[in-house]
Amino acid sequence: MTSQSEIQLTHPSGALYMAEPKGQEEWILSWPEGSRRFFGNRREATSELKREVSARPAAWDSECAHDLTTYHGMIGAYRRLLQANPGKALVIEHESFAILLGENYVANCGAYHDGAPYIDHSCDLLESWWESRGCWCWDETPEQSASRVLNPVFVDID
Repeated sequence: MTSQSEIQLTHPSGALYMAEPKGQEEWILSWPEGSRRFFGNRREATSELKREVSARPAAWDSECAHDLTTYHGMIGAYRRLLQANPGKALVIEHESFAILLGENYVANCGAYHDGAPYIDHSCDLLESWWESRGCWCWDETPEQSASRVLNPVFVDID
């Protein structure tokens, strides 16, 4: 059963898109291959979720979830890896980790001085993606970014 404050939309392919409130004027928008934070009221969150649904092709392209040269593909791959490895953080850069908050939201966190993930302070990864290059801003090539999915390294979350 859906709570009154949660918003759900179904893509023509059958994929479920959701907006979950995480605080006053803060939402987590999630869909099969990604998620992100959104700041605004319920009406604005609904409009933004509708925009996300309409931006996807009607016939869902399953390859999109595996395209590691796109932000949504990379985040989808991170989510699958993290869901398969509960209690772990994925190393995505020296002293930077991808972590799973809740069931679907992939966030970035730094490290303590000892190198352990600092999960109490996390941020969205979207601003670090270079769309024109198809990789993270800290990587030189898409292959470097993809290597962290193809050869994942995990650390325990304490």
